[in-house]
Amino acid sequence: MLSFFPTPCPDELLYSVIARYHIRSGNRSFRQTDIDLFNYHSQQAAKVILSNNLDYLVNNFPVGSKQNVENLIQNHTLYPFYVTFLTAPEVWVVKDLMIKKLNDSLFQAAKIARTLQPTLMKLCKSCSYLLRISSGW
Repeated sequence: MLSFFPTPCPDELLYSVIARYHIRSGNRSFRQTDIDLFNYHSQQAAKVILSNNLDYLVNNFPVGSKQNVENLIQNHTLYPFYVTFLTAPEVWVVKDLMIKKLNDSLFQAAKIARTLQPTLMKLCKSCSYLLRISSGW
């Protein structure tokens, strides 16, 4: 059981709350914070967008915490945004993946592209010029 966990601010992403926990916990590595909160370590980029194993996290909140899994998913993740583009069965699968620790890919279930390939980016000459000026190219 966690001795403390920051209260999420309205419209704050869970990832930000976890970052505040990491700073206040005194953990030296993010690996230890992952283990504290989710009972495993993962380097999945999906954790920023859509966390998983939230059931474990909520069950280990300090005594008296009023947070629940549904509130975290609906109000502190990007779940409501992503599910607008999914079918009803896909919505259920994504939510199930977020609640439990499953080996299935959240990226695949939520249809999130894993990488942005720079070779596919196209810019007009004006935008390219502005990008070079603003970035110091």
